[in-house]
Amino acid sequence: MLSIAQVLTSGLGLAGYYALVAVGFALIFATLRIFHIAHGTVFIVGGYAFFALHRLAGVNLLVAAAAAIGIAGLLGLAIDKVVYGPVLKRGGGCSACSSPRWAWR
Repeated sequence: MLSIAQVLTSGLGLAGYYALVAVGFALIFATLRIFHIAHGTVFIVGGYAFFALHRLAGVNLLVAAAAAIGIAGLLGLAIDKVVYGPVLKRGGGCSACSSPRWAWR
């Protein structure tokens, strides 16, 4: 049976992950004025890359973390160049939010 301390610790850890993702959404939207739908995908790919490198390949913890951050960053950069770059060049941006751009200032 789970104790109260275990449930609270797990809940706080999960809340920390959710807060990290929410801050990422807010930061990206505040700077670029586009809603980065693939943010969760990049986050999960980084987690799976860390798991694969550290647990399955036996790479050192810090090296695996640095490599997973790099892999997630490269994926985010590729998404930016392939998806968001053309949208921004055509004048898109906040139109996906269904409100005018001046409303966010």
